[in-house]
Amino acid sequence: MSAASGVVGTAAVATLGWVGFQSDKTYVTPTAQVITPSAPAIEAPKSAPYVFPESPAQTTEEVQVISTPDGDDAVQDSDFNAYPFMEMEPAPTNTVSTPSDTPINRQVTTPAPATERAADISAYFSVVVSDAEDLKYFFFAAQSAADSYQWDLNNGEVFETYQTQSFSYSFEQEGVYQLSLRVVVNGKERSSTQVLKVFRPAQLNLVNAFAPGFDGLNDEFNVLEGSRNVARVNSFTVVDANGKLMYSQADGAIWSGRINGEIAPPGRYLWTLEFTDAFGNENVKRGSVQLFQE
Repeated sequence: MSAASGVVGTAAVATLGWVGFQSDKTYVTPTAQVITPSAPAIEAPKSAPYVFPESPAQTTEEVQVISTPDGDDAVQDSDFNAYPFMEMEPAPTNTVSTPSDTPINRQVTTPAPATERAADISAYFSVVVSDAEDLKYFFFAAQSAADSYQWDLNNGEVFETYQTQSFSYSFEQEGVYQLSLRVVVNGKERSSTQVLKVFRPAQLNLVNAFAPGFDGLNDEFNVLEGSRNVARVNSFTVVDANGKLMYSQADGAIWSGRINGEIAPPGRYLWTLEFTDAFGNENVKRGSVQLFQE
């Protein structure tokens, strides 16, 4: 080999050594890109909007809250103030909750199908007096749209039957009757019975004057004379114009016009009658009577 070749060869080797090795630690190849782990992050252009990092407070979770009336577990207003961005959603309309003092808890009752409402069938009925003097009555069943109605009215002498939800009836005579109703709905049956007292209102046909004596004419004041449907007298009292007691009776209503065996002075006297009528009702009647001397 010539000296020139040797020199050129040495220079070539030196040149290759400089290109092939950048440092003692990093090997560089012409076709590969080396990314070191410590490379700095690329900054976004300043014209791009800044994106705030997601806040933990914005995380949405489904939380079941069981509210209690007292204690630390009760929901306080301050709990909601910590999250001003949150909105309360309305409660579902099909939610069934037990009643409580809080307005958000409501009890929703869904009626059962008609075929399952056997306990709801009613045989209750109302009795309305249309005309007491003429003994006209009206009867109405509470159950509507029943498959059948069966009314039975009797008192041993009168027997009537009706098959409608309501009917009216005029009694020919006073007395005590038994009225029964049978209702059928979807094959279920209910029945009820009431004792019905049919009487005209109690009435007193009072005289307003009498003359105690011995001639047998209008000698006494009988409150019950000409009266009707007074079953029992509970109390009868007579007082003078000043309210002084003149006479009292517990089981009758007749005053002879005497006080301690002597005929009372002429004048106007006030009376009070407490009695029980034919329906069993307690009544009080008051009036006045004029006493004359014969």
